[in-house]
Amino acid sequence: MHARAIGVAVAAALLTTIGVTLSVACPLCFSQADAQTADGLNDAVLLLMGLTGSVLGGIAAFVISLRRRAGKVVRAIGGGQSLH
Repeated sequence: MHARAIGVAVAAALLTTIGVTLSVACPLCFSQADAQTADGLNDAVLLLMGLTGSVLGGIAAFVISLRRRAGKVVRAIGGGQSLH
């Protein structure tokens, strides 16, 4: 059973390394991109990073507000003592 798993892992590694040479870059990277194209791509990357950061920041703020509310509830119930 172990020999078969090792064989599959070796085959997957070989196929992965062979596939890398076939897909090194996108067609845009192969061509000579002009300044407008490069500026557009840079703006798109910055926009996507900003959106991702905003969403993650919103999730973090929500989690922090839930933790604060939970702390207030625990203090209101009895100071964090066990209910058993």
